[in-house]
Amino acid sequence: MTAMQVKSLYGPLLAIVQTSKSASEAMVRQHSPDGTRESMVAAIRGCPEGPEGVAYRCSFYALYISV
Repeated sequence: MTAMQVKSLYGPLLAIVQTSKSASEAMVRQHSPDGTRESMVAAIRGCPEGPEGVAYRCSFYALYISV
């Protein structure tokens, strides 16, 4: 398999993964109590129905259900 074939095969997948990662990081920066993934996870575990949990679920559906 040539480099061009590999790029053609995996290029779109890489683009989707990078976009999803960037969107997830932006959601954490915006909705996490202190801007970190750890505090976002702790907030969601502490109160899944709280604003952080709602933001997570909305972003999950927007990102992954649409793909």
